[in-house]
Amino acid sequence: MNEYLPAIKQLKTDLANSPKLELLAKISSKEVIVIKGSYDKVEDILVEMEIEHTMFNYGITENTHLYPNQIVLVNCPGDNIHCRTIANFVSNGGWLVTTDWALDRVIETAFPRTIKQSGRTCDDIVSITPCNSQITKGVIENSQFWLEASSHTISITDPDVIKVLIKSDEMKKKYNSEVIMVGFNWGKGKVFHSISHFILQKSKSGKTRMEDVYSSLVLLTNILAQRKVKSC
Repeated sequence: MNEYLPAIKQLKTDLANSPKLELLAKISSKEVIVIKGSYDKVEDILVEMEIEHTMFNYGITENTHLYPNQIVLVNCPGDNIHCRTIANFVSNGGWLVTTDWALDRVIETAFPRTIKQSGRTCDDIVSITPCNSQITKGVIENSQFWLEASSHTISITDPDVIKVLIKSDEMKKKYNSEVIMVGFNWGKGKVFHSISHFILQKSKSGKTRMEDVYSSLVLLTNILAQRKVKSC
């Protein structure tokens, strides 16, 4: 996590006295639910960014109570998620963010005919291109995102519903799928899914570059800020 600290410090400096930082500071622990995972640890970023949140260490069951003003962040791999509960949560206005293996473990079942797994990657690094969106505002063009071995490539089932937020020409050439991150509406809520983890980024040099980490941080904080805007 130490390699993330310079990027976090820079982002805090860039956001000083901004409306976005004010929104993030207003988030309560009840509004952000983090599902514990094995391969991603988005909660480490939230702690360093001083964003309040609540950890769910045992997933989501059919008896879990979730509320429309909340956002649920599911760390990879997305185990122990009751898909009907999470689908109803989003339908009623909740927001959901997932990464990597949660594609086939959560998204395909909870939100059928939207996106699906089309293959697997190697341990790889690809340059990214952000598309025009409030969610990607501030993401650095040609940042490099890490794909773990066996990351699940994304196939769009319904292009009329799915909005591509980040793409990669390298991904297209190597894996016949350009999609890095997507978003879509479901009922009254929203779903975001990324092939890349939030906490784990490294460059083609094998080292962690601040611009890559920064772009990952911007994505996460943009989503959280937009969620807060919608719930105000």
